[in-house]
Amino acid sequence: MVASRRKMESEEARKVCFSKRRADLFKMASELSVHFNADVAAVVFSPAGNRAYSIGDPSVMDRFLSSLPAPAPPRRPSQSQRWIGR
Repeated sequence: MVASRRKMESEEARKVCFSKRRADLFKMASELSVHFNADVAAVVFSPAGNRAYSIGDPSVMDRFLSSLPAPAPPRRPSQSQRWIGR
């Protein structure tokens, strides 16, 4: 059985639901860590997208971030791009 998902129209209801779900998610992450002696981390962003919440040992995030490829250096605009920009 699959529950249907749709966006909550009320912003206030979204905020309340987010807070409850975030607490549940973080509790589950903590339980996984304790019961299985696992390194666990979780990151979620607020519905507005302006705040991040996280749980877990900082070393987990450090390992994750160090496994990502280095960002490419910014490219200089080509001659044709400079002409178009005039």
